[in-house]
Amino acid sequence: MTSAAAEAGGRRDAQWDLSRAQGRIYSGGWRPGSRGVAAVISPGDGSRVGETGVAGEDDVERAAGIAVAAQRDWATASYQVRTGVLARAAAALRELQPEAERMLVQESGSLPLKARYEVAKAIAELEAAARLTTMSQGDLLPVEDPGTLGIARRIPVGVVGVIAPWNAPLTLAIRSVAPAIALGNAVLVKPDIKTPFSGGALIAEIFERAGLPEGGSARAPGGCRDRRGRGELAPHGCDRVHGLIRRRPPGG
Repeated sequence: MTSAAAEAGGRRDAQWDLSRAQGRIYSGGWRPGSRGVAAVISPGDGSRVGETGVAGEDDVERAAGIAVAAQRDWATASYQVRTGVLARAAAALRELQPEAERMLVQESGSLPLKARYEVAKAIAELEAAARLTTMSQGDLLPVEDPGTLGIARRIPVGVVGVIAPWNAPLTLAIRSVAPAIALGNAVLVKPDIKTPFSGGALIAEIFERAGLPEGGSARAPGGCRDRRGRGELAPHGCDRVHGLIRRRPPGG
């Protein structure tokens, strides 16, 4: 588990130390990406926001392997544990809200009002996901034999891949990441190369603060090619990423 997990989600410095994410990807902690770095440029004024690590195929392989191993234990965690992580992630994002809003403005060209709405929406998504853990996890099914009990049980799928776009990077990532984690899955996040901080690094930060076990989430920025090989930045193809996740079934 991360140091935050060892502290049982205890409060950390509310300031977001973005230097840890500069030029790195998140996979079992912050580390360099095998495809080097890419500059992150503000579309608003052309200034340099920072630089992100760029993930390659080996990074995705490594992150998927870590996620598969971590997901087995996370899937068996009690609903109270999972609720606590999601609730603390919401609290962490609330603490970082001013910095998150500034990053959305700088990185995605968002207007301040839109950035404020996006962060508030992401907090609401985390809080809603925390409540998912207390909902019914199955159904009683009708059967012909009155002496037979038919039960359908919902189980985690394993490792979920999330691709975050540039236009609403935080909200559109969180709305997939939060429920997946709440229901016992691990997540690999591929933020857009234009918005790797608000669409990836921020998510890694809040879940680390919340005490999500190491490997429960990973951030691997990089572009995707289409089937004809066209793309702005393509250290690996989208089909390849999806294949790496699909071929590892739950418990496999």
